Amino acid sequence: MFKFKSHTPTTSNIAKLLKDPRIEFAFQKLELLSETLMQEHIRICQIPAPTFSESQRAKYFYQRFSELGLLDNKIDLAGNVTACWPSPASNYVCLSAHLDTVFPDTTNCQVRKTGNRYFAPGISDNAAGLVGLLAIAKILVEVNLVPQVPFLFAATVGEEGIGDLKGVKYLFQESEYKNSIQYFVSFDGPGIERITYRALGSKRYKITFTGSGGHSWGDFGIVNPIHALGRAISKMANYQTPQHPASAYNVGIIEGGSSINTIAEQACMQVDLRSVSASELSKLENHFLSSVKQALIEENLASKYSDSQLELQIEVIGERPSGELSSTSHLLQTAITTTRTFGVTPYLDCSSTDANIPISLGLEAITLGAGGNCGGCHTLSEWYEETDRAKSLKRTLLLLLALAHR
Repeated sequence: MFKFKSHTPTTSNIAKLLKDPRIEFAFQKLELLSETLMQEHIRICQIPAPTFSESQRAKYFYQRFSELGLLDNKIDLAGNVTACWPSPASNYVCLSAHLDTVFPDTTNCQVRKTGNRYFAPGISDNAAGLVGLLAIAKILVEVNLVPQVPFLFAATVGEEGIGDLKGVKYLFQESEYKNSIQYFVSFDGPGIERITYRALGSKRYKITFTGSGGHSWGDFGIVNPIHALGRAISKMANYQTPQHPASAYNVGIIEGGSSINTIAEQACMQVDLRSVSASELSKLENHFLSSVKQALIEENLASKYSDSQLELQIEVIGERPSGELSSTSHLLQTAITTTRTFGVTPYLDCSSTDANIPISLGLEAITLGAGGNCGGCHTLSEWYEETDRAKSLKRTLLLLLALAHR
């Protein structure tokens, strides 16, 4: 077991780390892990983990963290799985990956291989990131790399959809580690070029219109919740989003009605609003809420043959804060340097990930890919290809060691 000397991880100091024979040995071991990691990758992917139902996969990670030799393993009140290396402390460099997928537990997630590609829902997002989390832990323990600042490993819940970053919010707002994480690095999906340092903010709403309902012929002319949704969506679709700052909106789910010849008693939609700018997101949100309220007024006025009126319920079902890591931050500069060390030109990105929460709190956080290529993310045709996995994992290992020995 050894300890590095404390120093500032400039380019020259990273070069010194690369000359350490123990680091070189760790890199060699990562190169030899291809088959082992792919087997682990398949096992993880085939464990169902819908948002809010990640417990089966969480139990697997608790077991794997224990088998790898990590310490202080636990499943917290939110459902996150955490563990430390080499031992619990007051400050940490955290590496995380989210457990959940966008698919219901009835989805067939059996992995099939065609050529060099592995196909299955969730195979890249985020089975690829979760495998990376285990791979880094495995190498640290097997090579006995002991950092000055210990590592915290976290497999988080509720990153996708209306999970609303549940796990990482708990980690930074309520858990025992909430004031102990100096640097936060998240694995989310494959790739090596992308460094997400800007947090894409979002607001998510569930809109419900409720009326008396009736027969499509005999009660024609009364208020219609589905028609009200249509009015609201039409108004929303006329909104001109700016290219800079980039913004977007999406009606992702519409529900309501019981038959083709029945005027629905209730109809609802779930809407996702996003922008890289907090002020632009506020403008988008105001337009959306105005559209919904105006749709209510118009549908009620249009129903001339009924005394009934629609009622409107507006519910916030998700809020992800925006933010940006300073371009001069130690974490970002070290991530750029370590990426370039492996001959890769980094791409600085804005996205919605677990890093949103620490970034919004003014902490140093980024999200990285765990290597490989992908396609069809969030679809039943999702695929993963193992290209450059070892290179990406070596980059992340070097980054973490540099951060932990500042």
